[in-house]
Amino acid sequence: MFKIFWDEKFFLPENVTWKDLEPGIRDGVIYRNYNDLLWSIPLAILLIVIRLCFIKHFCIPLSHILKIKSKKVKMPFENAVLEKMYRKCQTLPTKMELVSLMKQTDISIREIERWWRMRRMHDRPTSIDKFGENCWRFLFHSFNFTFGLSILWNSSYIWNFIDLFRDYPRHSLDNGFWWYYNITQAFYISQTLLHFFETRRKDFWQMFIHHILSITLIMTSWIFNYILCFLVVNFFHDIADVFLEGAKTFKYANYKTLSTVFFILFPISWIITRLVIFSKYIYCGIFETSALFKHFPFFYIIILMHLLLFALHILWTFVIIRATSNFLTHKKIGDYRSSSENDSEDN
Repeated sequence: MFKIFWDEKFFLPENVTWKDLEPGIRDGVIYRNYNDLLWSIPLAILLIVIRLCFIKHFCIPLSHILKIKSKKVKMPFENAVLEKMYRKCQTLPTKMELVSLMKQTDISIREIERWWRMRRMHDRPTSIDKFGENCWRFLFHSFNFTFGLSILWNSSYIWNFIDLFRDYPRHSLDNGFWWYYNITQAFYISQTLLHFFETRRKDFWQMFIHHILSITLIMTSWIFNYILCFLVVNFFHDIADVFLEGAKTFKYANYKTLSTVFFILFPISWIITRLVIFSKYIYCGIFETSALFKHFPFFYIIILMHLLLFALHILWTFVIIRATSNFLTHKKIGDYRSSSENDSEDN
């Protein structure tokens, strides 16, 4: 059963066997150990601890120095029936539900609607909360981009994508690659674990799918030794994230000039890396790799996952274009991934 499931013809190119992917050092090539990626789990827990300490002991004190406003709407009057309904669904009840609540509580529909709005506003994160989240992600993506740049600086395959697939699976994993893999995987695991506790955005589920896809692609590239592909793709992805998180961080910190600079650089870097460069990488994977090896079933699954990621990028591009257009028209910097409710505090 094991041999049938892990059929080499399905998962690997011709003339490549599972033995070729076994951990160890052969002919000067360091092959990764499957279990080493498990280190990303304790690293993810460590990142969460570092994040909490960073926000509590650095971002919050800094926000007070920068005089970032932190308005918190008071809780509305207590009502067990309304609170129970609210915890089930935060969106405003339908007309039929409002009538039912009115009968149960002996409160007018207008007062129930007002209660609902106040309750949602109370749960809404403050600018200090958002500043802490953005500041942490800005720090991480800046670090990860710099780390990736130091690893890939002298490589040929950073621009010549066909070299990423050449001589597969004889791709060596050095210490820098090992740490870059585990740190990146740890970050996405930590982001997934914290996703339901962070500021809820309009693209909540798109981001969740993005995190799951990223973790799956990292695991897949590690198991099947597509380490070079992962390194280059993730490196280019980090560039736009640096500008996005930087723009939002400086916005909340009231550094308008810096925020504007990062705001302008973000859509430029996004289109270049997430659309142009990433599409060239996918094109290379689909069409140019056939000269190196015969495509196999699992390779198409990997390409499909990349196409799903690319589809998310296209979806977000429309949001970015709309936000950029709003900035050019009204000279007003907004959050690309705004909260599900408009926050007057942030405008």
